[in-house]
Amino acid sequence: MTILNYLKTTPTIKNLNQNIRPNSQQLLLGINGTARAATIASLFSTQPRPMLVITDTQAHAEQLYSDLVQLLNVDVVYHFIAEESLATEMAVSSPELRFMRVTTLLAIQKSNR
Repeated sequence: MTILNYLKTTPTIKNLNQNIRPNSQQLLLGINGTARAATIASLFSTQPRPMLVITDTQAHAEQLYSDLVQLLNVDVVYHFIAEESLATEMAVSSPELRFMRVTTLLAIQKSNR
């Protein structure tokens, strides 16, 4: 049994899955690190749909991205890094970072059709 299959059987995940409606919003608090990634991956594997996940720091975003890629599939996880200020964005944004953002936005647009 994988961690995702196990999580699907827990009462908390079952409750979340039963209460998520199309186009609804869900706020998860108090879950950190790999537990957050496992919870998100479990919810996604039960009900595949676009999800926007926001973290408080770039380091947390990178860790969450890495964990989700390992738990799900690199083809369904996108990483959109936002700089903390427009001045920083304009001065130091790399072509690779801009490419990741455009790829993410295109995936969101494609899933909304």
